[in-house]
Amino acid sequence: MLNLLKNNQTFVLILIPVVILGLLTRSFLLPVQAIPNIDSHAMPLYRLVVLLAGNHAWLSRLIALLMFIIQVLLIIKLNKDFILIEVRTYFHALIFILIGLSYTQLQQLHPVQFANIFILLAISKIFNTYRNETLFTNFFDAAFFISTGSLFYFNTIFLFIIIWTGLIIMRQFSFREWLLTFTGFITPYLFSLAYFYIYSRIQDLFIMIQSNFIFDKSYKIFNLYSVLYLIFLALIVILASINILKKYNKMKIGIRKFYKFFFWMFVYSLAIFFATPVASVEMLLITAIPLSFVYTNYLVSIKNEKSGNFLLLILIVLLVFMQIKG
Repeated sequence: MLNLLKNNQTFVLILIPVVILGLLTRSFLLPVQAIPNIDSHAMPLYRLVVLLAGNHAWLSRLIALLMFIIQVLLIIKLNKDFILIEVRTYFHALIFILIGLSYTQLQQLHPVQFANIFILLAISKIFNTYRNETLFTNFFDAAFFISTGSLFYFNTIFLFIIIWTGLIIMRQFSFREWLLTFTGFITPYLFSLAYFYIYSRIQDLFIMIQSNFIFDKSYKIFNLYSVLYLIFLALIVILASINILKKYNKMKIGIRKFYKFFFWMFVYSLAIFFATPVASVEMLLITAIPLSFVYTNYLVSIKNEKSGNFLLLILIVLLVFMQIKG
């Protein structure tokens, strides 16, 4: 099975929409536990989406499906542009789906789905600066994307640090590029301030931002199967990290830098989850970006196919139980 998934691109491309629809079937047909108060404490851009969807559950689900498909396409493009995996494959997109849609709460409309699109665009801009000294404006674009994402899902604002991490990893010091990151970051908020000022609602913007600092959106998300699932993901992270370290010196310099960036992105995502009271299970969708590449890199490098199939089977079995008990 593993050899088929990592080598047969046509099969994986056919499998991707099947898996997406299969995972979304339960949340489309049956009510699932929602992350409470997300809509009432929405940031400005996500509030527009809520107004657009209204009380139409089918439209909310359709928008959620569309947003996730866009994320999958961007994940595929990221590997196509920067060759992050040793073999030509779409397997990483499938892993992203299995992680990103693991919780039923992530299978419905949520601001993180929009923010994740802008995070992926920012990563592409950062990676594209490697050995391309003329693309100094890319860091303005990346900061602009992160800032725009935070106008959907506020916790994205804390990921601004990945822009500076990218600067340190990819480039020599340039005061202009560091200044551009600040400019790119504040631009979406200046537009927002101007809009709310014109309509004499500037206090509403401050209330939206403040609510994301003090409102606790945490709720019960863990059961036996979700805990086992997270433990298993942590185990694979350890195994995959060891695998990368073993071949680190043999990897191309550019690939080393990209995976170093993914490592720090993973660390920052975990820090946001544990350190901020407003962060919850939705952070797994953001964490799924680096994990999809790290996991796939590990799985395609396993020489013992039985071991790889066993790890993949455990992931799928735990995922199925999470859908049933979620």
